[in-house]
Amino acid sequence: MRDRLVSLQRDWLDLIANVARTGIDEGHFREDLDAEQCAHDLYAVMLGFHHAARLLRDPRAQDRARAGFESLIRSARRRRTA
Repeated sequence: MRDRLVSLQRDWLDLIANVARTGIDEGHFREDLDAEQCAHDLYAVMLGFHHAARLLRDPRAQDRARAGFESLIRSARRRRTA
């Protein structure tokens, strides 16, 4: 059971990293973005939201998760030049 769960989690992180790579390839994200780190950070926001919302019943959990997500996207975006 553990091996299957590990496999599913790795597949999920790989999928998120591939989406980040697509963003890089299409010019939406910075060329130097570390796709694996981006996937890790996004997954951390997701797990943090789950923990805060379900276990801690934090009424601001969703707002905090959205702010974390927006921060990740802002830092990943390619800088536009005039």
